[in-house]
Amino acid sequence: EISARALQLSLFVTRKEYDLFDAKRDAVGSALVERSHAKSFVWVDYLQSLRLYQENRLEESLRLLEQTLPVLGQLEFFWIHMRAQRLYVDLLKALGRDPANPRAKLAEMLNIIETGLGDAPLQEEWAAFSKRIRTL
Repeated sequence: EISARALQLSLFVTRKEYDLFDAKRDAVGSALVERSHAKSFVWVDYLQSLRLYQENRLEESLRLLEQTLPVLGQLEFFWIHMRAQRLYVDLLKALGRDPANPRAKLAEMLNIIETGLGDAPLQEEWAAFSKRIRTL
């Protein structure tokens, strides 16, 4: 149930239904911490940063994301970390700053995935995904 509620939060942000996001954010964040992992609040923080980015509140989004990224780097939330790094690239570009560091981190993360793929029958899909990430 908590995973579904966490996913629902992301849908609210994706659909820009911020009133629904705001109404459920704290309860879902608390439930994640209680029932999942003590630092799983990073999912809610990432979504809040994404929301701020969508609202063009770039400096606020950047501040929150820069607080969240070090925690993500310590945890095993690989895909959330990857999403956050992508957002970091987008934020820095929107602010006219150099996104070299998060781009390098994304490249490192792609290499980790690629190493684990082996001979999986996903070469075309992987090539398209990897290219899209590497050209951010």
